[in-house]
Amino acid sequence: MKSFQDRLTAARRELPRGRPAEARAKLKGGRWWWVTNPENLCQEHPESFAELRVQLPVRAALWEQREQLRAIFEDRTIRTPEGGRERLEGWIAGVRKLRLAASEKFCKTPTNWMGKITHYFRARSCNG
Repeated sequence: MKSFQDRLTAARRELPRGRPAEARAKLKGGRWWWVTNPENLCQEHPESFAELRVQLPVRAALWEQREQLRAIFEDRTIRTPEGGRERLEGWIAGVRKLRLAASEKFCKTPTNWMGKITHYFRARSCNG
């Protein structure tokens, strides 16, 4: 998750390039919303964040991928490395459809370390 958060931040920085100055100004200071778990948002923030996701569909897609990755690791029905591999490979395919350099770079890590990562689902622990 930390590695994806770092890549999410890189992708977030990648997206404003080429936008008009007023659009870039609107994006300033919004990192917290994109990397905070939805259950930790204050009462007034969900509506503002929902509006921002409508205005920025590519970032919203990245955020949805983040939530899907989190859901995979929290899903207690996945009990085998094979089940984890299947879900992670599906998730990677979805991330690659976004065609962002930062997300593509992230996909190399789980692909290269898939065997080690998927052993998490056996005992629900890691040394990372």
